[in-house]
Amino acid sequence: MSREFKNSGVDWIGEIPVQWELVPTKRIFKGKKKIVGDESDNYERLALTLNGVIKRNKDDNEGLQPEQFNGYQVLEQNELVFKLIDLQNIKTSRVGLSPYTGIVSPAYIILSNSEVDNRFYYYWFTDMYNRCIFNQMGDDGVRSALNVKDLLSIPIPHIAETIRNNIANFLDKKCSEIDEMVVLQEKIIEELKAYKQSVITEAVTKGLNPDVPMKDSGIEWIDSIPNHWVVRKMKSIIDLKSGSNLTSEQISDKDEGYPVYGGNGLRGTFVDYSNEGDYVLVGRQGALCGNINYASGKFWVTEHALVCYPKENIVLKWLGESLRTMNLNQYSISAAQPGLSAERIKNLYMVVPPLSEQQEIADYLDKKCSEIDSLISIKQSKIESLKEYKKSIIYEYVTGKKEVI
Repeated sequence: MSREFKNSGVDWIGEIPVQWELVPTKRIFKGKKKIVGDESDNYERLALTLNGVIKRNKDDNEGLQPEQFNGYQVLEQNELVFKLIDLQNIKTSRVGLSPYTGIVSPAYIILSNSEVDNRFYYYWFTDMYNRCIFNQMGDDGVRSALNVKDLLSIPIPHIAETIRNNIANFLDKKCSEIDEMVVLQEKIIEELKAYKQSVITEAVTKGLNPDVPMKDSGIEWIDSIPNHWVVRKMKSIIDLKSGSNLTSEQISDKDEGYPVYGGNGLRGTFVDYSNEGDYVLVGRQGALCGNINYASGKFWVTEHALVCYPKENIVLKWLGESLRTMNLNQYSISAAQPGLSAERIKNLYMVVPPLSEQQEIADYLDKKCSEIDSLISIKQSKIESLKEYKKSIIYEYVTGKKEVI
């Protein structure tokens, strides 16, 4: 028997089954803000993340860290919790259903209804998050935040408990299956990345001929190298110089001007350029210092990256992948902002094959890494498809477009 639908009267909801009723959230939930006060030591700290509500160590100083937790609020098991600030940035909005009792930031909004299983409503609000509905609310389009009054005015389905639980049970099972498939694809991607790095390491430290005579490299992490390769200090092959400073205001996100490279790669564009030609760049600041990028043509390099200037004829692809294999991040100076010293890097040893072999290695790695990258791209596309499928089934079932049989 086909189901009958009616117009919900809300654009972002669309049609709903004729038996369903929409009511303001305040008909079912109450906003709750119970400040923990002097009892903070009796509760675990919780945080709302993109992966739901998790336990967080009170000594964890990542992000904003309060001196004490007396101003935090109590979040109880089965309560809904929201982070609806900075709505211009879609990724900061979050929705959670707490599996724990603990304390959370006073910036969060908590909705409470201890009389029912709140899983269906969690999926309802998750659908709103998935489709960026929160971010579109407000008189002038996007507002910087929603408060508890805004949240309690949002329409939600008022339907029979058996229907809610059937939908929640179905979505629990289906979403769990999808999440497991995503984890599997992510594991395969990590294995492919590890395989890619092993291919690169083998090529730049052993060469492509497995039958060539070998000798001890004298470098602990490399072991043996082809007999005719040489070990040289990096400063005899290249010079390393820091880029030039640019303020964030000077860097544009428009597709005009010259590319700007920072420590983590491409950052935007600028009206001028600092370099022209083909170069290897080494990130020199931040958590990802030591990462390798390639730049060509006319471009600008900021002070957050080092430019490799060859002192002799070398193959840049070979050089870049050799530097990547050296894991330069391990040589960063320990500080609040980790950084690489150009002088320290230039005094490291590296193994150098003849120019002709450098080119052979570069050509081989271009082909082999491209094949691996294609496989990684397929897996990443699979993950995106799975995530979109998960979003679609949540939408279809919480709005009644599809019925749990």
